[in-house]
Amino acid sequence: MTTSNTILVGCIYPGVEPFLSDFFESIKSQTTQDYDLLIISDNLELKDDQKLPPNTKLIQLKQNITPAQIRLKAIECCKENKYQYIIFTDVDDFFSANRVELSKIDLQNYDFVFNEIDLVDINGHSIRANVLKGINIRNQYNKVNEIIDKNLFGLSNTAVSLNALNELTIPKEIIAVDWWIFTMLLLNKQSGKFIEKAKTFYRQTNNNTVGMWKPLDERRLYKGITVKTIHYKNVYQYCKEKDLKETVLFKQKLEQMHRLNKEIRNKFFRKKYINIVNKNMNDIYKGWWSEIIPLFEWRKYEN
Repeated sequence: MTTSNTILVGCIYPGVEPFLSDFFESIKSQTTQDYDLLIISDNLELKDDQKLPPNTKLIQLKQNITPAQIRLKAIECCKENKYQYIIFTDVDDFFSANRVELSKIDLQNYDFVFNEIDLVDINGHSIRANVLKGINIRNQYNKVNEIIDKNLFGLSNTAVSLNALNELTIPKEIIAVDWWIFTMLLLNKQSGKFIEKAKTFYRQTNNNTVGMWKPLDERRLYKGITVKTIHYKNVYQYCKEKDLKETVLFKQKLEQMHRLNKEIRNKFFRKKYINIVNKNMNDIYKGWWSEIIPLFEWRKYEN
């Protein structure tokens, strides 16, 4: 490893092999090479070491742990090695050549940064450009209520000052690890900036936990309710323990998911809910998980 103050972090796992060449090539092509790379292998052994850029640390996991625990292990490793900045990556995606350079510049003044997203298909061909600008994101974020109902900050388009993660814990049951991390940052008065000129090329595959702009179906509905219920439950507990003013708000959000989960047990209502959300997706979609809307909001579109 070099003496860089910046480290890129990614996790490899069975199924991502076809995308690794695009990932590593985009890392090697960055306009600055002042970074280290940490790759955590979750049951995937790289046979060709030449794929790895210089200054790469490879960690082979010895036991089965949850995605939340993997990310926390990566963050703890970066802290132990005294890095200043961590740039998150997903290895089935790839990046514009200026992503590392621009992230490092803005992290001098902000606790975290997030860059623009272009959706690409399994072969890397463009599907939808400038997704975040298309949903009217803000240039700066410093309030948690801005990501209560959805997430804008993924683990493929964000970078964080490690000082902002000093007190971070991640419950092992959390599914949307990215949403949890940035909710914690905003709850603790951290601030972030949008980098318009850098891009993550976000590959839409069947392996995506959620993807973006995908139509709602029964599987995605149940998954979304599960993700939001677990998220709200844990954030509520955190706020309650810290006696934060947001405690009541996250309790309300948790109750909304419980009510929605109860209503969709009726197959006729479930079908109607999905159809109305899909019909109004252009108005509803504002980021990851935003299409899972509570009943009171859904009824605004019912007629």
